[in-house]
Amino acid sequence: HDRLQEYEKCQTVRTVRYRLNTYYDENEHVLYHELFDYDVDPYERTNYAGQFPEIVKELEHMYVNEVII
Repeated sequence: HDRLQEYEKCQTVRTVRYRLNTYYDENEHVLYHELFDYDVDPYERTNYAGQFPEIVKELEHMYVNEVII
């Protein structure tokens, strides 16, 4: 995806291993996700969101429930 794409809001959750960015439009619909895996990609060069939708869902759950770790 194009990191310069316009978005209205972004939420980020970070664990020791992962970082998930979720981008929303003005109606709060998800535009896209970025999932980075620091174990294999510490420089955030590869978006793994499409390859690991289960991890995206797990981390999104943290947004909803405001889990702080």
